[in-house]
Amino acid sequence: MSVAEKKMLLKELKRLFKGYRTLNSSLRRQLVNLGFRVDVKGKHYKLYFRELPYPFILAKTPSDRYSGMNFAHDVMRTINVVCE
Repeated sequence: MSVAEKKMLLKELKRLFKGYRTLNSSLRRQLVNLGFRVDVKGKHYKLYFRELPYPFILAKTPSDRYSGMNFAHDVMRTINVVCE
């Protein structure tokens, strides 16, 4: 993954998860377009990014208004480490 692709992905994730409250169909569709696979089971969503073997866990009911942005930053930190 190139640096430009990483920057575009971070920008899109920030936009999508700003003010995150729940994973509606529109947000789910946009995540699929970015390369995520969404698994809806139990109390959390599991998001798999492309060929990464482990999921990103996202709460169905976020605890505060920052949880969406924190999730976006966690995803990008992991992708930066794994996709070097």
